[in-house]
Amino acid sequence: MTLGHEMSGVVYAVGDGVEGLQPGDRVVVEPYILRPDVDTSENNPSYHVSPT
Repeated sequence: MTLGHEMSGVVYAVGDGVEGLQPGDRVVVEPYILRPDVDTSENNPSYHVSPT
C-alpha cells in the first residue's frame, strides 16, 4: 500500500519505555522533515512552508 501525505491509524502496541501512548489510541502522522531551528509552535502556523 502506498500512503499519501495525510495518514492516521490506531496504536496496536507500544514498547518498553514508551510514554504518552497506549494500544487503542488514535494517532496522526506529521509527514514533514524540518530543520531543528524551524519554529513548529502555534506561533508559526505556516511552518510547513518554511524555506529550506
